[in-house]
Amino acid sequence: MGVRRPATGPLNPAPGRRRIHIQYKLNRREMIATFCEASGYVMPRNFDISQQTFRFVAVDMSASPPMLVSRSGFMESLVIDHITSPANADRAFRIFDFKRFVELHYPGSGRKLANGAAFDWRSGAPPIAA
Repeated sequence: MGVRRPATGPLNPAPGRRRIHIQYKLNRREMIATFCEASGYVMPRNFDISQQTFRFVAVDMSASPPMLVSRSGFMESLVIDHITSPANADRAFRIFDFKRFVELHYPGSGRKLANGAAFDWRSGAPPIAA
């Protein structure tokens, strides 16, 4: 019996050939930069300068113009700790999840954020419901 070889093609090339990348995949920082530009939010120069960019991003709506908080978070509890700290008691925040592409809301108590409207990172944030 002969040895069975896998089929070849652009995603599974013959041995010794390089795999062809069909689609360029943006990293999360580039997606957030595109989102901010489309939404009119300011991205601080020091945004996640010392770490990788995580999925939860908060926008300070009290600033003029609205500005991203300088650190992203990988856990909901870290974002909740930031927006509920006494130093931020008089500020309004919008929270975006760049893994599931939904806006999140803090119900006022507990350690979980509630899902809101979906958004497209290419065209910007959905308008604030009146």
